[in-house]
Amino acid sequence: MRGKRKQTNHYKKRNPDFPLRASARCSVCGNKVRGHNSKGRTETYPYYACHKTPDCIKSIPTEDVHTQFIESLSAISQSTGKLRLFTEILRRVIEQEKQNDNRREILSVRQRSLEKKLNNITDKILNLTNQSVLKRLEEDFEARTNELSEVKRQLETISKENCEPPRLEDVTLLSNPSAIWKSAGIKEKIDFTKWLFPDGFEITPKKQLRTGEINIVYKALGAVESNDSQLVEMAGVEPASREAKHMQYTDIAILFQTDRDKG
Repeated sequence: MRGKRKQTNHYKKRNPDFPLRASARCSVCGNKVRGHNSKGRTETYPYYACHKTPDCIKSIPTEDVHTQFIESLSAISQSTGKLRLFTEILRRVIEQEKQNDNRREILSVRQRSLEKKLNNITDKILNLTNQSVLKRLEEDFEARTNELSEVKRQLETISKENCEPPRLEDVTLLSNPSAIWKSAGIKEKIDFTKWLFPDGFEITPKKQLRTGEINIVYKALGAVESNDSQLVEMAGVEPASREAKHMQYTDIAILFQTDRDKG
C-alpha cells in the first residue's frame, strides 16, 4: 500500500528553523517568504527565499535575518521608568473601561425604557379625541424623544471611545523583547512577532530587514523620556486618530505628555 509522503521538516506550519516566516514578506512582490533547507557536505543550512519573480529575494540565511530582527527588538527595549509609568496609565485605562461598561449598561436600560414609553404614548395619541390631554401627550412625546436621542448619542460616544487595553501581566513583554523572543518556543515567537508588528515586515534582495508598523504601545513608550514624562488627567484629553490600522491602544498613547509639549 502506498502511504502518504512524510512531510519534510521545512514545510511544517510551525518550523523552529523559520519563526519569522508567518510575518516576513518579500519587498519586491509582497508575498510571504518561504523557508527551505540547503544541504551542505556535513550540515543543513536554513534559508528564507521568494521565487515569485526573477527580482525577488534569493536564498538568504535565516541567521542573517534573525540577527537583524533581534537587533530591531533590542532597539525598542524600554526602561524601568517608562514601564512604571505605563503600568500606572494602563491601570487608569482599565478603570476607565470599567466605568464605561457601567455607564453603557445604565444608558441601555434607559433607552429600552424610553422606547417602551414612547410606544405607549403613541398608542394613546391614536385613540384620543380630548385636545387638552392630546396636547400634553404630544409634549411628553417630544420631551422623551429628545431624551432618547441624547441617550443614543452618549451610547455612541462610549462605543467610539472603547478600546481593549493590554493586560497588566503583559507589561513584562515591554522590558526586554529580544531576550523574550530568543528564549520563546516557536508558537510564542510567531505570536509575539505578530503582536509587535501587526502588518509584518519586509526582507529585501539586499538582505535587509524593514520592520513595518510597530504596536502602538511601543510607539507611545518610545515617544517619551521617563525622566520628564508625567501623567495627565483623562478628562478633557482629546483622543488621537482612530482611523489608523491596528491602533487599538490609542487611548493609552494619548495619556503621555512631556514638559516639552507644555512649552
